[in-house]
Amino acid sequence: MTPTYRSVCMLSAGIAVFLSLSYLLIPGLVLQLFGVPQSESANLMSGRAAILFAALGMIYWFTRDTHHRPTRIAVLKSSALAMTAMLVFGLWQVTRGFAGPLHLTASSVEAVYLIAFCWTWRIEATKASAEIP
Repeated sequence: MTPTYRSVCMLSAGIAVFLSLSYLLIPGLVLQLFGVPQSESANLMSGRAAILFAALGMIYWFTRDTHHRPTRIAVLKSSALAMTAMLVFGLWQVTRGFAGPLHLTASSVEAVYLIAFCWTWRIEATKASAEIP
């Protein structure tokens, strides 16, 4: 099954909303699952992460039906770079002992997303090059 820009955006928006609500409403559970010690500072950063996840979700949701290929490619490129950074940072934190082994689950999801974003980006770039006269 070949991913479409719309399907990747809709799935990404759904996951971003889920993460946003989780970090906002049950930050203690999220921190515990990732093996991060709970503190006021960690809760503060969880709230800030919730807002950022909500913003990402809105970007994916509001661009899901765009036909403007440069916008699609820009969203896919930036998302692929963000997933690469999240993946590397997460693995680094696990290696340093600052995140528990369950964080590897998140890293696995980020790796799958990285593949989906890059694959869809390649499809969009191929279509864009075919449209050039």
